[in-house]
Amino acid sequence: MMPPIVISVPLFWMMKCFFDTIPKELEESIFIDGGNRSTVIFRVALPLAFNGIIATALFLVYLTWTEFLYASILTNRFSATLPVVLSAFRQDRGILWGHGVKQWIIVMNWADEKEISGISWQDINSRITLLYSCLAISKNRKAP
Repeated sequence: MMPPIVISVPLFWMMKCFFDTIPKELEESIFIDGGNRSTVIFRVALPLAFNGIIATALFLVYLTWTEFLYASILTNRFSATLPVVLSAFRQDRGILWGHGVKQWIIVMNWADEKEISGISWQDINSRITLLYSCLAISKNRKAP
């Protein structure tokens, strides 16, 4: 098993590179216009570095997901990582999709409540279409 520092240090430097691309003049202009440090961070730095944050998060998910073998050997059912828990949903007659999806339904409902003012019917229709297409794909798959 890789120590966490092997994963976190390169990702830290990756994030630092993304934040270093933000011009210092932009931050200084916010201060001149009367903004404070939190304005610079939340209104300028985070939106400009958002793509870098997403890229770093994807690398982090990939690197931790590949630890499946070690995690499945070294953990028990009370302290298991997410890939090990999700592998438990695989049964001999198929995959228990309901157990794996119910947490995401709760999260999506919470996210929709937070963004209800910006939602449109087109967005709702696209989410329903995506849900039905995912269900159709899962029904067409055969258990290995």
